[in-house]
Amino acid sequence: MGHDAVSADEAAAKIGAHLGEPTRSDFYKTPHLVFALEALTSTDVVLEAITASLEKMSMKRKNADGEDGTPAMLAYSTGFLLLRTKKAAAFTKRLEAVYEAAVKAKFAEGEHTIRGGLDLALHGNAGAARTLVNSHWQYWYYYLNVDDADVHIARLADNWKSDWVPESRILYLAGEKLFPAYTSKKALRQGKRLPHILADFGMFAHDSVFELMVDMIGVKGAGSAPNDYFKANAAYAKPKLAKLAKGSSAAAMKAKAALGLF
Repeated sequence: MGHDAVSADEAAAKIGAHLGEPTRSDFYKTPHLVFALEALTSTDVVLEAITASLEKMSMKRKNADGEDGTPAMLAYSTGFLLLRTKKAAAFTKRLEAVYEAAVKAKFAEGEHTIRGGLDLALHGNAGAARTLVNSHWQYWYYYLNVDDADVHIARLADNWKSDWVPESRILYLAGEKLFPAYTSKKALRQGKRLPHILADFGMFAHDSVFELMVDMIGVKGAGSAPNDYFKANAAYAKPKLAKLAKGSSAAAMKAKAALGLF
């Protein structure tokens, strides 16, 4: 398919059709649709389709909760689209108007509502503090605009709320303070997802990433991720591997093995 395989009208129709499929909390299906349409059209086309849909939606639907979480997920997805559009100010103004109207009407709060979805998308830490404070499950997916490392660390310390998969966007936002949590045994107990998570971590040039990749050498579940990382970042990794390989520790032995890639 080419870049223009889907027209703006078709994209709007697909968003409309998706809104006709209420879901409780399918936070994979909605972003997958949104980002696929973005790739086939443009960021602005999809943002316009979602924003217009939210603006035109009936008051009853805007105040929906429970089993009708699709509007909320579309609202939340705008936060990621706003990062890529050159018209962020204009779209933000329109989305803020929808949010303010929901607040004024005292619509339901929470991540499964339009009010909550827009609060999370538009207002970062403050939005999460308002929207997720009474959330039952605290899915980490809804924290992807929170840049306070302490918020994430405190959440991980609560066993009731600590079901999570390491997310590279949160590491990008919250910084290196998260590395100890992200590289713990619990964090890396991800089964078939581990190579993909390591590949995401490999986007960051940081000593902790290098050390993690060395640790993962020879770990069956890591697949080719460590080797792929060293080869893709040879100029950075090779000197560090050579220095580490001079020792006699287990890490040194792994470093020597990795040097054989070059």
